[in-house]
Amino acid sequence: MNPLYAQNAAKRPVNFTLNSDLVRLGKELGINLSGVGEPGRDRSLQPADRGGGCVQRWVEILLMGAFAVHRNLDARTQGDLPFLLDVQSEVLAILGTRVVVPLYRRAAVGPQVMTRLTPVLPFQGQDLVAMVPELAGVPRHRLGPAAGDLAGASTDLLQALELLLTGF
Repeated sequence: MNPLYAQNAAKRPVNFTLNSDLVRLGKELGINLSGVGEPGRDRSLQPADRGGGCVQRWVEILLMGAFAVHRNLDARTQGDLPFLLDVQSEVLAILGTRVVVPLYRRAAVGPQVMTRLTPVLPFQGQDLVAMVPELAGVPRHRLGPAAGDLAGASTDLLQALELLLTGF
């Protein structure tokens, strides 16, 4: 497979901004965030004290995007499915695709919902069902404009994704 960038290129120091609550959580979990931009050197999983000890598996939470909600541009489906939820990490922003979860209007899904797998989320005055089992990769240019975010529902969304991927 051809890499998307020259992995042996010279390193260049840059500054970037992270959500302060995520930085606090990373520090509490002992995760070193200084290497998250270097996938070839996976320093993002080193304990901050560089000592022994268990590295917790929470780096996904720290690197997850802001759960941006985009308008659905497909006129055929936007009546029942007005939004797409971007759940892809910003670390992978170089890719031309985004991983999204369709957000259906509650009425389009029906009364019985597996809330742990398909959480019901309030957004812009309506209840939307995050259809996690319909997770899909979408070309970036097919996403409509951002309409907000569901970062406040990150725990429910991450639990639903984990249930889909691991069965637990």
